[in-house]
Amino acid sequence: MSIMERIYQLAAERNLSHAELAKRSGISKSTFSNLEDRNGVPRMETIFRVCEGCGITFAEFFIGVDTL
Repeated sequence: MSIMERIYQLAAERNLSHAELAKRSGISKSTFSNLEDRNGVPRMETIFRVCEGCGITFAEFFIGVDTL
């Protein structure tokens, strides 16, 4: 699973839209949209914010994520 797929999984598990996850994580919707549109890889800071928004640790985020 890619990093973005993991973010989508976390949103789905919490019944959050991508916009709601972005808001909860303190990430602008445009940043989230740019990552989606370009199949981008989020910066570490963005991943940390997603973790905080989802109530998980950074280590928990990477469970099941393919290594780069």
